[in-house]
Amino acid sequence: YVRKKALLCLYKVFLKYPQGLRLSFDQIKLCLDDSNPSVVSCAVNVITELSDVNPKNYLPLAPAFFKLLTSSANNWMLIKVVKLLGSLVPEEPRLARKLLDPLSNMVKSTHAKSLLYEAVFAITLCLQYVKKSNGSQPSNIPDVVELCIVTLRDFVSDPDQNLKYLG
Repeated sequence: YVRKKALLCLYKVFLKYPQGLRLSFDQIKLCLDDSNPSVVSCAVNVITELSDVNPKNYLPLAPAFFKLLTSSANNWMLIKVVKLLGSLVPEEPRLARKLLDPLSNMVKSTHAKSLLYEAVFAITLCLQYVKKSNGSQPSNIPDVVELCIVTLRDFVSDPDQNLKYLG
């Protein structure tokens, strides 16, 4: 409980005193592997909010976030993880090919509309960067594009006006 609250307080401190982030960044990074899921969730929230300003600074955390993407079942935390990984793709284009399969699996398996939307949005960001240096694309691209089209079509045909807007 104390570690969770401390992380949330640190976010406010970093907004007022950005140099403090350099001093405590290693400790925050350790919180991503904490045994308490609420501490991990708070660490993800703090890092995601801080990364909005400059995602490039958080590129070294991509492996830890990828691990969370593939192992977590907490939808609210996964939304943040997907957002952060999506923002890192323009900074590290090789990440796009690695993210396609887990994000596609997430779209196929989740029923949470908010997570579904974020995963499709991240896939669309990744699609711009999946070409290899020789100009070829991974073989699963047509299936991934079809999956996104079907998902967005479902959003548009949903009676909920908010989901229609997202589609």
